[in-house]
Amino acid sequence: MEANHWELADQYLTERYIQHNPNTANGLTAVVHFFTEILKVKPIPIPEKIKTKVVSVVAEGDIVTFAFVRVLKHPKDPSKTYTTTWFDQWRFVDGKADEHWDNDVITN
Repeated sequence: MEANHWELADQYLTERYIQHNPNTANGLTAVVHFFTEILKVKPIPIPEKIKTKVVSVVAEGDIVTFAFVRVLKHPKDPSKTYTTTWFDQWRFVDGKADEHWDNDVITN
């Protein structure tokens, strides 16, 4: 995901991939469309190690939760930033992500 190689998504996500984020629809095709056509991410070389600052990875049964550092612009003063922890959580089926939760929700 960090390198945006969505052409490889079928190796890591199930066809039915359930997305618990209101910003994108369910299904492998929908999530690939969201990242490539809506967000228009471009692939970069896949690094040996991820660059994301990892806070924790917790796995229990078929659920894996990945917490990481995010630095965001302050909503009341865009010249300032603040640091927070975000997460992605997946449920795996037969070695592929089948369901996903995160805290990335666009608010108005």
